[in-house]
Amino acid sequence: METTLRKQPRLYLSEKTKEIIVDCICYAFIILFVYTASSKLQDYAVFQRGLSHSVLLKPYSVMLAWLIPAVEILISMLLIIPKTRRYGLVSSLLIMIAFTSYLIYMISYGGPKTCGCGGVIQSLTWVQHIWFNISFIFLAGIALMFIRRK
Repeated sequence: METTLRKQPRLYLSEKTKEIIVDCICYAFIILFVYTASSKLQDYAVFQRGLSHSVLLKPYSVMLAWLIPAVEILISMLLIIPKTRRYGLVSSLLIMIAFTSYLIYMISYGGPKTCGCGGVIQSLTWVQHIWFNISFIFLAGIALMFIRRK
């Protein structure tokens, strides 16, 4: 007589599969952050001006115009190195939550809506951008859950 405690969950993923999923999520974040950081740095003046239009960020716009791309590149480097990947995923999760919170604030505030994300991502509507960010928050959560189980 088999007990229900010995049954495997319906969706069982091997450790190798989880590792591949974590790798893919990390690569997606690396592509996202390197792409947006390079776009921001290429159009630095536009990015900095966009930040200065935000009532919330205006006093810090010059500093943030350099800091945000630098942090995105730093997080990408953390994600590349296997020993620091967990820190990179936590950092990715936190920065995506911060970006999403900022977007929600900007929609709620109703002031001038400028997006300094750069490149193709800048062409998204504000609601699409929030959903885009939420999907990356979700992916970071999955990767952290799979890494935690090792």
